[in-house]
Amino acid sequence: MSTLALTPGVTSEAFPYVCSELAAAALFTYDILICLDEEITHVWWSPRSIPKTLFMVSRYVGLAVIGTMPVIAFYADPSAACRAYLPVQFLVLQAVAFCCDGLLLMRVAAVFNHKRWLCRTLYGLYTLAYLIESAIAILNFVTSLKATPVPDEWDCIITRHASGGNLLDTIVTLPILIFNLILFTLTVIHLSPYWRAREKNQTHILTLILEEGTIYFAIVCAALLAETIVPLLLTDDLGVAWLALIPIASNRLFLSLRAAASGSLNSGDDTNPVSYTPASALVVRPSGGSEQTTGQSTSNVVQRLNTVSSRLSTTTPWM
Repeated sequence: MSTLALTPGVTSEAFPYVCSELAAAALFTYDILICLDEEITHVWWSPRSIPKTLFMVSRYVGLAVIGTMPVIAFYADPSAACRAYLPVQFLVLQAVAFCCDGLLLMRVAAVFNHKRWLCRTLYGLYTLAYLIESAIAILNFVTSLKATPVPDEWDCIITRHASGGNLLDTIVTLPILIFNLILFTLTVIHLSPYWRAREKNQTHILTLILEEGTIYFAIVCAALLAETIVPLLLTDDLGVAWLALIPIASNRLFLSLRAAASGSLNSGDDTNPVSYTPASALVVRPSGGSEQTTGQSTSNVVQRLNTVSSRLSTTTPWM
């Protein structure tokens, strides 16, 4: 394969895309580095499990595909191989998104105590959304292999210059966006009892949102919303700068829950990083009130920990 000459026109088209890809890769790398000690403690040394696999794939396969995008963007050749790259890239990104949503889904199922009807509905929607995504990706892949190469085409750079953006990209993203909006809505519903009691417990609203993990679901929805709307508004594609936020948010939720669960069961002792709570992984929040409420707060904490422990043998841990 040969490198295409960087004419001013080609450079102007590629510049926003490549810069956004570099920003996404830098942000992802930075997040991994600042969380590396926590990741080693609570993930690397833990037993094999489905959640751990989802975490590792979404984190490091995601970093690999996002990190290579700026390099591939500057390597073009009118060939079938280069045409096939974009659908393959799309498939890998969907695999990463599949793992991220898997972590979020397991969290939602856990906080609702694995209600059968809810779990079946959510897992059905989860499967349906990604079947639609996969079908479109495979169709694009087959079409790209059959296409006739055009000389001097900037094959490996995604451009959306079809009057206001690519409507197909928006349609493709919609099933995943709708699914994540459902997950976010369920987390808000779960948060509502604590929301009403926050004044009594003297808990700040931001603390409540952060500790219950709702903020991570909101970040994922915002990133997907940007992926859906921005291509329709801009003539120059901005790459996937916001897509890096999806694995970052889901990974942060996973790490925070594991850290909280390990601290709860081990009484703050980090020497045993492989002992975790089950999927519920409720973050214990002190009441934060006066000294008169200390006894009641301690009793509530003990009761919640006993409830979690009693389900160790009856629920499948995702932590």
